[in-house]
Amino acid sequence: MKRILVILLYVCSVNTVQAFDLSMESYDKQQLQTVGAVKNSTDPAVLYAAANVLWYDSDFQENVEQGTLYMEQAADAGFLQAIEAMGDFYYEDSLIDADNKKSIHWFEKSAAKSSAYGYYSLATIYYEGGAGVDADYKKAFDNFLKSAELGNDSAMYDLAFQYMLGEGVKKDNKKALYWFEKSAELGDVRSTYQVGYAHQFGHGVEQDCAKAIAIYQKTFDEDEYIRSAVALADIYYDNRVQCAEKRSDYKKSFSFYKFAAYNGNTYSKYQLGYAYRNGHGVYSDVVQSLAWYSLADEDGYDGAADAIREVKTNMRSEQIAKADKLKIELEEEVY
Repeated sequence: MKRILVILLYVCSVNTVQAFDLSMESYDKQQLQTVGAVKNSTDPAVLYAAANVLWYDSDFQENVEQGTLYMEQAADAGFLQAIEAMGDFYYEDSLIDADNKKSIHWFEKSAAKSSAYGYYSLATIYYEGGAGVDADYKKAFDNFLKSAELGNDSAMYDLAFQYMLGEGVKKDNKKALYWFEKSAELGDVRSTYQVGYAHQFGHGVEQDCAKAIAIYQKTFDEDEYIRSAVALADIYYDNRVQCAEKRSDYKKSFSFYKFAAYNGNTYSKYQLGYAYRNGHGVYSDVVQSLAWYSLADEDGYDGAADAIREVKTNMRSEQIAKADKLKIELEEEVY
C-alpha cells in the first residue's frame, strides 16, 4: 500500500501540495515557509530544504513520503546533499526496507562529484555487505582509500584497519600506522589510541613504551577514552604485559579499571571483581567482587561464571544477598 502511495505521489507535480496535507502538522512559521516555497520554485536547494522539514518534522506518513519525493527530485537535479541523503535513505532503512543496491546507485553519483562522504559510504556498504549486496573487501578498500585521500578521517581509520588485518589488501603494519597517524592528526581519538597501541607492541614501528603510555594518558586525560583507560590499567596491573613496569601498581590499575567499568567496559567489570576478591589496589571485599563478576557475567564475559562459583564458595548466604542487592544498585550507575 505504501509503495502504491509513493507512485501516486510521484506523478504529481512538484508545484502542487494537493498530494499531501500540512493542516494537521505543528510546523512553525519558518517551517511552513520552507515547505511552501516549493510551490513557486524548482530550485533543488529549495526542494532539499522542504524535504528535510517533511522528513524530520512531520507526524504524518503522507507528508514524510512527500519529503522523499522532493529529496529525490533534488537529487536527480544533481544537488549533492540530496544525492547523499537518498543514499542514506536506502542504506538506513528510513521508510522502506533497506536496499543497498539503490544506496550504491546514489553514492556512486556522490563519489562522481569527488565527495569523500560518497566514497566512504560506498566503502562501508561493500565492507559490511547485506541488503542485496555481497561483502567485498577489495571494493571497500578502494573506496576507503579514495575517501581517505580526500581527507576523511573515519576513512583513514578504517583503511588503516584493512591494512592491519590484511582485508582486501596485503597486510602492512607500516601503512596501517601511517593512516592511523594521519587520522589522529585530524583529531580522531580512536586513531590516536591505535598509534599508542602500535608503539606499545611494535607494530609498524620500533617499540616505544614511553610514547605509548604518553599517548594513552593523553587520550584519557583529554577525551576520557575508555580503551586507553583499559590499556593503562593492564600496563600498571600485570608486569607480563608489554611496556609494564617491573612492579605492578595496583592502585593505579584499579582506578583505571573502575573508570572503564563504570563506563560499560565488560572486561573491566571482570577485572574489578578480581581486584576486590584479591585485594589488589583496594581492600578485599567478596561482596563487591561477586557484584562485579555478576555484572560481567550478565554481559557474557567468558570466565565470569566460573569466577562467580569460586567466590561464592567462601561467602555466607547474607553476603551473597548483599552482593545481589549491590549488583542492582550498580546497574543504575554503570553505563
